[in-house]
Amino acid sequence: MIDIRKKIKPATLFEDLTRELDPHKEKDTCSVVFLVDSSPDNKIKILLKYPGRKVANRNLKKARANSVHWDSLYDFLVVPIVAKKETSEKEFTYRKMLTDFDEHKKQDKPFWEAIIDLLEENVVSDKDFSYLKGIDPKVFLYVLKWMWVQEDLNYRFNHNDFACPTRYRLPTGKSLGRKKFFASLLIVRTPYYTAKECFKLFS
Repeated sequence: MIDIRKKIKPATLFEDLTRELDPHKEKDTCSVVFLVDSSPDNKIKILLKYPGRKVANRNLKKARANSVHWDSLYDFLVVPIVAKKETSEKEFTYRKMLTDFDEHKKQDKPFWEAIIDLLEENVVSDKDFSYLKGIDPKVFLYVLKWMWVQEDLNYRFNHNDFACPTRYRLPTGKSLGRKKFFASLLIVRTPYYTAKECFKLFS
């Protein structure tokens, strides 16, 4: 495990992260594990396993000077560790998290403010949300932060948007993404849609 927590700053998160991931892009899928974030008490830790399954060298037969050789270069797997136990990524899907928000967290104003801070600054609030039921609220925020970072790198940004070490292409497939999931949270906060109904809007 490579601890890069001190090398990643909120203001330069994408530059810092891709700089650390890039040297390992040709290794086996999910073979390199990075510790990228943790709660102040270290009870919650976030690991990234890289290269992700979508990382692909295009193996161009006729490459030019401006050719882009990689697809989804900075794809990775987000793996939370809670109370020293690694949790499967299947436990934290957008569907499960939206349902949890709908059932346990949507009426809590401080938690909603923490979501806004996360959306705008990529920073997890230091407030205590232990009174909220369902998924541990701090785990929810830490996992969501890195899911959003991963989606930004795969569907929002490319090498023209920040100083990344290697040029890469974005895929053309659909993704829920940061803004769409935030929109889902926003809709579910109203009295008009449940999480299940909201997902039908984006399917």
